[in-house]
Amino acid sequence: MINVCDINVMKPLLAEHGFHFSKAKGQNFLTQKWVPESIAMDAGVDKTAGGLEIGPGIGTMTQYLAESAREVVAVEIDKNLIPNSQRNYFNETPARINLEEQLRVFFYEELHRLYHVANETKNHYKKLEVYNEAVAKLQEKHA
Repeated sequence: MINVCDINVMKPLLAEHGFHFSKAKGQNFLTQKWVPESIAMDAGVDKTAGGLEIGPGIGTMTQYLAESAREVVAVEIDKNLIPNSQRNYFNETPARINLEEQLRVFFYEELHRLYHVANETKNHYKKLEVYNEAVAKLQEKHA
């Protein structure tokens, strides 16, 4: 199994698939092997349990979770990343692919909804700040 945490493995792999990081998606990949190893160990997964990973990227964490867990379902919304079926540590089945697609759609829709709710909330707070500033100025004027 390749070590996708190794920057000398990661860069050519990303370049081969034409991937470029997206600031909008907050993409960061683990490049220190001890980080995913430690997280996977602390997650408490073993061969009796599976794991769900949201945003696996190129699979640095997935690789270590897959060594410990019965199975790992990884859901990535960035279609530009390497497809999960190309990773040699996945055991693909039609049911698993279907589940991953359903999770991908659900999380994409939910994140999209939350993004818009957050933007609306932010806009309401801005309006509230303007209102509060106007009230404060008016109170100063009449004090």
